[in-house]
Amino acid sequence: PAEQTGVQSAEESDLSERTHIGPPLNILVADDSPDNRLLIEIYLKETPHILTFAEDGQNALIVFEKAKFDVVLMDMCMPVMDGLTATRALRKFEEERGLARTTIIALTANTRREDIEASRKAGCDAHLSKPLSKASLLTALERYAVPQESPSAAARKRLKVLIPAGFEEVL
Repeated sequence: PAEQTGVQSAEESDLSERTHIGPPLNILVADDSPDNRLLIEIYLKETPHILTFAEDGQNALIVFEKAKFDVVLMDMCMPVMDGLTATRALRKFEEERGLARTTIIALTANTRREDIEASRKAGCDAHLSKPLSKASLLTALERYAVPQESPSAAARKRLKVLIPAGFEEVL
């Protein structure tokens, strides 16, 4: 099961007609299939989201480095640079610059435990199976599209306590 690996699958539900709840998301869609890109565009047509498309992992990395995205929908099997390699490169880019962690959702027909584990180890936050349904996509966006802070950003926001003079030893 996906939950044992730390990556959760988006659950299907009767949400096929539902639209997104919450603020618009800036979404990078990395998928080499024109049909898959069109399907995602159609599914999100009635939402306020802004979509940017990349046809392979290398192009996705170039686009990612130039703009701020809330979510990356990453196909795992692409030419030039596959999704696992691209995800690791995106995470390295974020870490090197102290950027907040962007939600990355793996899109793949590969649903074996080892595939889910590989996407998790590469840095994906969720794993959606193809063929993709509108309900699973919307559910995943609502569930996972909350940018997480990088460890360095979180460290900068740690609570600071001022200790009055003379109380250092007591505390």
